Amino acid sequence: MKKRGIALLLCLGLLIGLSMPLQSLAEEDVIRIGLIEPLSGPLARLGAEEVRGADIALAEINAAGGINGKKVEWVRADAPTPDAAVSETERLITVEGVKVIMGSYSSGVAYAGSAVAEKNKVVWWENSGVATNITERGFQYLFRYGVTGSALGVTQADIINDLVAQKVGKAPQDLKIALIYEDSAYGTSVAEGCRKRAGEIGLNIVVDEGYNKDATDLSSLIMKMRQAEADVMAPTTYVADALLLFRQMQELNYKPLAVVMGANSVQDLKNALGDDINGLIHSDLTQPRTNEAAAKGLAAYIEEYRRVHNEEPWSAHSIRAYAGAKVLFDVIARAGSVDPDAVAAAARATDIPLFGTPAGWGVKFDENGQNERAVSFGCVWYEGNPQTIWPENAAWPGVEVLIPWRQ
Repeated sequence: MKKRGIALLLCLGLLIGLSMPLQSLAEEDVIRIGLIEPLSGPLARLGAEEVRGADIALAEINAAGGINGKKVEWVRADAPTPDAAVSETERLITVEGVKVIMGSYSSGVAYAGSAVAEKNKVVWWENSGVATNITERGFQYLFRYGVTGSALGVTQADIINDLVAQKVGKAPQDLKIALIYEDSAYGTSVAEGCRKRAGEIGLNIVVDEGYNKDATDLSSLIMKMRQAEADVMAPTTYVADALLLFRQMQELNYKPLAVVMGANSVQDLKNALGDDINGLIHSDLTQPRTNEAAAKGLAAYIEEYRRVHNEEPWSAHSIRAYAGAKVLFDVIARAGSVDPDAVAAAARATDIPLFGTPAGWGVKFDENGQNERAVSFGCVWYEGNPQTIWPENAAWPGVEVLIPWRQ
């Protein structure tokens, strides 16, 4: 009996030993990447839109045989707040065992989650959060494919200088500009970029003021712009405060010749403003209506999005996530694994020229992991859709810039 028991244990041990390599082999045949986005709460709509772009990129890479012959899977996480980003990033790393995490729409989520990833020597691949300070911390495992807030502000100033001045028939330095912004890291970083660029090219800022995005009354700020006779407004807002701003501008009869917003060319604005939105200009992400010459692969993505979802993209955010995922997949392929040091080295070696990805951006990371070739494009609402107008080679054909706006 004793001998038979020992033999049975030996057989069980042999079976377990044989099964472990098979299980390990199965795990090695799948590349698991964390995907963290706000999927609940007030940011959920745009978080879900980014997931749509990421999922199309995932389907494409797997249909093409995966990365180096291995299937790719997202390990998903919902992070509607910075606190949730910390806990979900910890879960992805300690429970799910991921070595690379992609996200995350929100600057707050990106800032908090990437700090946890850096502490654990896990790659954080950011497509979305624009606050400039995200890539000012000297992290070694953080890479931002997308634009900074400062870059959005630079394009705001360039659009005013290159396009608005011409349309209103004034020299750029004769325009009176109101630079207003919600005072979080997002708004202040966009304003910083616009302010700096305006100083370089000689634009005249007559109002420069921040406000709390949860404000319920912006009338004093509007009166200040009226009194300064600002004929161009350059606001950086979220959606709710933008709607408050525009409503109170009408009530107080403040009518600038042009409004050039920092980002947020989203459908919620159109739903609230209706036809009045036509002529509103944004420095923003690459729109679905962008010339393919300035965004390699964009047209094919838009066609696939329509096929999968049976509708037009709800915003430009899915384009950014799709393009960023494709670059990340290429980085992992060249790294040969998801080892964070290998992925980080491959990311630093990436060299894609401007206009070489579906978002229009090239890719070249600086020492802090910021993509130096991520540039903001300009768009205008025309016939009910945001359509690219700047730079010139990215412009959608047949678009008219309506100035004055909302007269």
